[in-house]
Amino acid sequence: MATMQDVSLWLYNLTLLPVIFFSVLFLALSLINLLVDKKEKRFKPLADKPFISVQIPTYNDPIAVRCVQKCMEFDYPRDKYEIIIADDSINKVTQSMLSNLAKKNHALIKYVHRDNRNGFKPGALKNAMKYTRGEIIVIFDADWIPAPDFLRKVIQPFSDPKVAVVQTRQG
Repeated sequence: MATMQDVSLWLYNLTLLPVIFFSVLFLALSLINLLVDKKEKRFKPLADKPFISVQIPTYNDPIAVRCVQKCMEFDYPRDKYEIIIADDSINKVTQSMLSNLAKKNHALIKYVHRDNRNGFKPGALKNAMKYTRGEIIVIFDADWIPAPDFLRKVIQPFSDPKVAVVQTRQG
């Protein structure tokens, strides 16, 4: 007759079987993933560069000035993009900083200020759509620091007609 110790050892070994099975399966799948030749999807270059609207919603964020300045450094044709500051600020200093930046660069930057905060950030973006001309819309948070080649890279997937939205990594 089996003792209690024999039964518990048998149950323990039985419970180890699924753990061993899934561990071996995970190891096999990992090795296959490492060994399979992955071809990076290459997008065809776009024939024409699309017009892009960069929207930056802000609420009392003076740091948005830095984001706008970085957007002005894009290595994308200046006549092919616009920057829209969707400002809900109640702070007069922030409003002044952002509107002055837009006035100095009025060909590139539009300053849109609301006196209400209906819908908060999504409401500010919805309101900015009235002034948006872009075929592609890029949205940055006020503290975002985009790289100069961001627009060039983000439009590439749109060469595939099945692509409607592109999301990128925040850095």
